[in-house]
Amino acid sequence: MLHTLTMLLDNQPGALSRVVGLFSQRGYNIHSLNVAPIRDGSLSRLTLVVDEPDNKIDAIVKHVDRVIDVVNVSDITGSGYVGAEMLLVKFATLNSNIRTQIEKAIGSHKATIVDSTETNITVQLGGAPEYLDSILSSFSDFEITEVARSGLSAMSKGADFLEEVDYRTPH
Repeated sequence: MLHTLTMLLDNQPGALSRVVGLFSQRGYNIHSLNVAPIRDGSLSRLTLVVDEPDNKIDAIVKHVDRVIDVVNVSDITGSGYVGAEMLLVKFATLNSNIRTQIEKAIGSHKATIVDSTETNITVQLGGAPEYLDSILSSFSDFEITEVARSGLSAMSKGADFLEEVDYRTPH
């Protein structure tokens, strides 16, 4: 089952490597990973989707929480979350008829054309992973030459939040 973990970690060389290494050492399968600096840049927010059974998640969270660079970690799967990822799709446009069909298809999905040449169109879409999966399926009639996905970025719904304070250092 897919579980979504969010965490804060030091924005330092090797921090992400230590977290990912922990997953590799224990044989956990990472489905997607998205990381970027937040606020003043001293911390990074990591959203990690792990494909593991429910009975392993508590152990995973405990292991991750022990990594020196990790400030806070939370499994937000059960509590509900909002999440999105970005999808880039490059289509081959061998003739103007195919180009017109692709433009019509992407228009119904609110996709944005980010690059266009005589032989290719690249589009950008954003949304929940399931939504992007269904859009990719709907494009199966066209020649897709390349696909890139950003990985899920997520946060808890409502008043719950991953506190962006590093309690390890005195203030």
